Amino acid sequence: MAEVAALCTACPIEDMVTQISEKLPGAKVMAIQQVVKGRMETLHHFKKFSYGVSAVVILIGGLVVLVTMMGSVKERTEEIGIFRAIGFRKSHIMRIILLEALIVSSIAGIFGYFIGFGATKITFRFFTESQTLSIR
Repeated sequence: MAEVAALCTACPIEDMVTQISEKLPGAKVMAIQQVVKGRMETLHHFKKFSYGVSAVVILIGGLVVLVTMMGSVKERTEEIGIFRAIGFRKSHIMRIILLEALIVSSIAGIFGYFIGFGATKITFRFFTESQTLSIR
């Protein structure tokens, strides 16, 4: 028994079945396009689910940054008052705070990327049998 699975718009699936049947006269050859279509739909749903999870993670990360920045500003009310007394404008103080946030979040993002990439490479070995690793 041989099953031919292919999913494309111009695949000559019936020709493939015929050719395999001619080469293997005693074999039962069937085209199973529904299985491939089902797998493609499952992958599509999983992709949509992963986009949703990514959106939730980004939202939570944004909220964490917001809470951290609010705490930083509350802790620095004396420092901000000193800057204002020296003659700094509100825009200067905002630039200082936002520059600090940019630097800290950039460093955290870079570290997070490399830690996530490394964790993916390590855990990938537990879920696959192949020795080669291809992560994009």
